[in-house]
Amino acid sequence: MIPPMPTGDPDHHIIEDMWLGVTVASQGPAGRVLVCAHRYTQVLWSGSEDQRRMVGKCYVRGNDLQLDPTDDWQTYHNEMCNSNTDYLETGMCQLGTSGGFTQNTVYFGAPGAYNWKGNSYMIQRKDWDLSEYSYKEPEDQGNLYIGYTVQVGSAILHPTDITIVTGAPRHRHMGAVFLLNQEAGGDLRRRQVLEGTQVGAYFGSAIALADLNNDGWQDLLVGAPYYFERKEEVGGAVYVFMNQAGTSFPAHPSLLLHGPSRSAFGFSVASIGDINQDGFQDVAVGAPFEGLGKVYIYHSSSRGLLREPQQVIPGEELGLPGLATFGYSLSGRMDVDENFYPDLLVGSLSDHVVLLRARPVINILHKTLVARPSVLDPALCTATSCVQVELCFAYNQSAGNPNYRRNITLAYTLEADRDRRPPRLRFARSQSAVFHGFFSMPDMRCQKLELLLMDNVRDKLRPIIISMNYSLPLRMPERPRLGLRSLDAYPVLNQAQALENHTEVHFQKECGQDNICDSNLQMQAAFVSELGQPLSRLHYSRDVRKLHLSINVTNTRSRERAGEDAHEALLTLEVPPALLLSSVRPAGTCQANETIVCELGNPFKRNQRMELLITFEVIGVTLHTRELQAQLQLSTSSHQDNLWPMTLTLLVDYTLQASLSMVSHRLQSFFGGTVMGESGMKTVEDVGSPLKYEFQVGPMGEGLAALGTLVLGLEWPYEVINGKWLLYPTEITVHGNGSWPCRPPGDLINPLNLTLSVRTPSLSGIFHLHLICIAPHLHAAGRKAGVLPSLSSYPFRSLPLPLPSPLLCSHPFLLADPFFPLQVPGDRPPSPQRRRRQLDPGGGQGPPPVTLAAAKKAKSETQLSCGSDRTRCVWLECLIPDSPVITNVTVQARVWNSTFIEDYRDFDRVRVSSWATLFLRTSIPAISMENKTVWFSVDIDSELVEDLPAEIELWLVLVAVSAGLLLLGLIILLLWKVRTPDHHWDFHSGTSRQQTLASPPFTPFLTSPPPFPHVIPTFLPSCQSHPLSHPDLTHQDIPAWLMGGDLQAGKEKPGSSGFRPHHQAGAGAGGLGIRAPQP
Repeated sequence: MIPPMPTGDPDHHIIEDMWLGVTVASQGPAGRVLVCAHRYTQVLWSGSEDQRRMVGKCYVRGNDLQLDPTDDWQTYHNEMCNSNTDYLETGMCQLGTSGGFTQNTVYFGAPGAYNWKGNSYMIQRKDWDLSEYSYKEPEDQGNLYIGYTVQVGSAILHPTDITIVTGAPRHRHMGAVFLLNQEAGGDLRRRQVLEGTQVGAYFGSAIALADLNNDGWQDLLVGAPYYFERKEEVGGAVYVFMNQAGTSFPAHPSLLLHGPSRSAFGFSVASIGDINQDGFQDVAVGAPFEGLGKVYIYHSSSRGLLREPQQVIPGEELGLPGLATFGYSLSGRMDVDENFYPDLLVGSLSDHVVLLRARPVINILHKTLVARPSVLDPALCTATSCVQVELCFAYNQSAGNPNYRRNITLAYTLEADRDRRPPRLRFARSQSAVFHGFFSMPDMRCQKLELLLMDNVRDKLRPIIISMNYSLPLRMPERPRLGLRSLDAYPVLNQAQALENHTEVHFQKECGQDNICDSNLQMQAAFVSELGQPLSRLHYSRDVRKLHLSINVTNTRSRERAGEDAHEALLTLEVPPALLLSSVRPAGTCQANETIVCELGNPFKRNQRMELLITFEVIGVTLHTRELQAQLQLSTSSHQDNLWPMTLTLLVDYTLQASLSMVSHRLQSFFGGTVMGESGMKTVEDVGSPLKYEFQVGPMGEGLAALGTLVLGLEWPYEVINGKWLLYPTEITVHGNGSWPCRPPGDLINPLNLTLSVRTPSLSGIFHLHLICIAPHLHAAGRKAGVLPSLSSYPFRSLPLPLPSPLLCSHPFLLADPFFPLQVPGDRPPSPQRRRRQLDPGGGQGPPPVTLAAAKKAKSETQLSCGSDRTRCVWLECLIPDSPVITNVTVQARVWNSTFIEDYRDFDRVRVSSWATLFLRTSIPAISMENKTVWFSVDIDSELVEDLPAEIELWLVLVAVSAGLLLLGLIILLLWKVRTPDHHWDFHSGTSRQQTLASPPFTPFLTSPPPFPHVIPTFLPSCQSHPLSHPDLTHQDIPAWLMGGDLQAGKEKPGSSGFRPHHQAGAGAGGLGIRAPQP
């Protein structure tokens, strides 16, 4: 124990609570010891008042801790601070807060000097000379705490000169480290200042010097125990500055070590020597507030300090009662137990000092692992052995002690094919690919083990790797009660050495003398058609179902490559989701999971060729698909470094498949009546007979959206060449998911703004009221000739008012005609098979049918069509919306009656024809559609009344009658001459003859069966009222000029019965009868 100074004069010296031992340093083996008390206080008197100066004091003693009066180091007072000054000078310098030794130097830190700016002192001895040095910071600022820590050494900023490194943890509130050099006159000069990076971190409160990378220059470690990073739970740090070959230290640390939150990691930092004897200095860092305290041991290498600690020693594992703040102070570089390894002394604030001794470190030498044979021929394997493995070990002590010959048992593990599943070899003793064993040294030298080959091995190209790793079971020595127990029986393995080894076993193969297969896989691939022709573009439509990919793979010799066997040759394909694997030829070659993998062969031999034809189902091509890409990759376990992926790109042209059809391609209509001027027309009924075309656009599947639009275009016969109207369009309606009008540009639809038809009550949807009128001058002639020369028919809703003057409405009747349905908005369109009205279908026994144009000399017809020089057409367009159902486009128009009366009255029929086209309008070239065109026409029949030719001269009639009578007489005479006596004539009964004679001249025509059984005409005698039995037709539905004045509901004229009139004998010219067919 170091004896304190005398205590007999308390009025001048206060040694109580002076913290003797706050700094303890050793000069080395057999050297001196330094002990300091930084709170040592001198008392000064001024009259009756005392003034206390806490100047601190340090003691130097011998290796035995006793005072040697003959040693100048021990007898020197070492009082560097002047107690006669106040705190603004050195009166409160607290010398000894830090300090240390070298072989010829003792140094101290005095952080309280100059208003706690701080100072560092150094005493250097050379022979009998003594030099004192000190540093006074020129910066006029207190509370820097320069001298809080001090280290001195050479090879810092100069190869041989001494450099003083001192910490100032409160410099500018972030801390700093000053590097000082000696100058003549006893002063220390500042060479460099390393500043901290965080306020309050106490950077510089602990420093250590060590050559970490073994380059001959001292590196610097600086503790900052109160450093923190809140988000990362970091508490405390150690900055590592690597020396730049003696020129300076970098401004920023080369490495920053962190400790756990609130651990004060870096509170103490010490260089502890080479504790594992690997040639590099090691470092200890204390974290006294992490649990009971911890000490972190870091090793270094040629690259500097390792980032991760090699060992962490927690205070909890020591088992010392009352231990706390373990790691508060550290002292190393001393071999206490003389086992050639430095030990570490750890202090705390709980009356405990712990000596951590280094255990011997073992280096494993001559570790060998050999497999025989190294090239395996599976045909030579036996039931007990296929491969034999031999392993050998030897060791030495890392400190190089030749007398160290302890028994050591290693635990090792052998594993075959560690990185492959399943493995290809197994140990005969363990029946698995893993074997655990023990190896005793130095008695045992080598061990041998047998391995067997697994069944069905596919990979015979890559070698089988047999791995070995080993460890030394850790044993802890018992704590001795007295003295130190040898640790030679408790070694550890050198962790810097690789603790594993491996060897390889190759399969025998046809791959040349080097046993390395140099393959030359080459591939050609293309999308092809059904006929095998390469495709650059896919013309896709809904009819396209298949897509073929042709692949040719070869393995032939080239100038650069030998073309040897390609083991485990595979072809991997990545295709888009739009392509689904359907089939492969040859079958069974490829399997589809996330990718398509095709096995080409194991091995794919030299000069082998293979052709693959892969068929895909095209299931996901959409309007947005512009291309299909497939990536092909060849692979092999043989040696080939030029297997680059191949990308095939197939451009996609999408062809839409929409359809266009019509409900009826040909309509029939008529013209007749009188000419009406354009200015006199108010409603579309004034124009002429109606037309209605219905176009049907079939759904195309996927909607175009913003990619384009389907358009229905019509070449519409608008005018004749002289500018007169031809077919007057009144309305176009599109029916899909909804209903909306189509209005082509140019005001082409109903440009005259005529009033459209208004719905009126329907006659059950199929009946049409017609009025048959006879020209007055033909009425008598018809009675004489017995035929009806001409008739005119007008629909109920389009009767000309007033009636044409040449016509006599003497025989109106109601005609149920399915070819002339009542046209109101919403009704079904007229049948395209409209026929001229006739009362005999042509197959009966009555007289020939009389048509409305029967007086014409011969039938005549003309044609008007778009594209001819007699017709002017306009182009109408309607946009077709995206719809999953059929879209109907209805075009309604009117025959311009006046044009036909004026220009085509000489023709029985005018055929007007044109076409409609469905096409795609888009700006995307990859989307197309074949135009769909339909033709449509209308046959417009004339219903004009023709004038009869002039009467024949009377003399011609008399001559013809006389000639006829003469011929008749000759025939009668001839028949009388040749008649037989037994022949009897059969005469009709008188009643029947009377009925026949009583019939009016129109009876042979009017009593003929109607052309269709469902057409039931009803005559209204003399245009008088005739009650109708149809429940939907009332007198409000019949115009007043047709009803007459005596129509009463519920009454019937004699001989009438609604739609079923019976034959009435004896009716005069004003009351014609008709025989209706019986149901």
